[in-house]
Amino acid sequence: MAQAQACSAQWAAAKAHAPVQVMVGRARFLLCVSCVCPWGSFGYKGMPAVPILHGLADEMAQVYASTPRSVIDRAISAALVHISDRERVPLSEFVCQRDYGQACPQGWADVGDAGNCSAPAGYDGPCPAVVNFSTRG
Repeated sequence: MAQAQACSAQWAAAKAHAPVQVMVGRARFLLCVSCVCPWGSFGYKGMPAVPILHGLADEMAQVYASTPRSVIDRAISAALVHISDRERVPLSEFVCQRDYGQACPQGWADVGDAGNCSAPAGYDGPCPAVVNFSTRG
């Protein structure tokens, strides 16, 4: 709830600024709700596809028809970086499309006990070598 209020406050403040700042504010607001409404992938030169942003640039281009697409793309990219920094979520987390129907992440092995997964050989990430993903989420 607090995050939704913060997003609303950001949006109200952004409306008082120039059109590009309004677009950044709208992109930030949409990113706030993106975990509820995934949008697929978004491509911008120099930035990998981000599944939660699919269609956002097209939607904003319709609303801001006189604004060059490159400006819209940069505004969305800036909003994504801002949210990533603020929430302390690495940008790489936005790139992966998750399939929570699988017992283990791609490349990990199900150890056969209804939940524990073993990291691939040579794994050097933040998780332990064996993780119970059945209780995550």
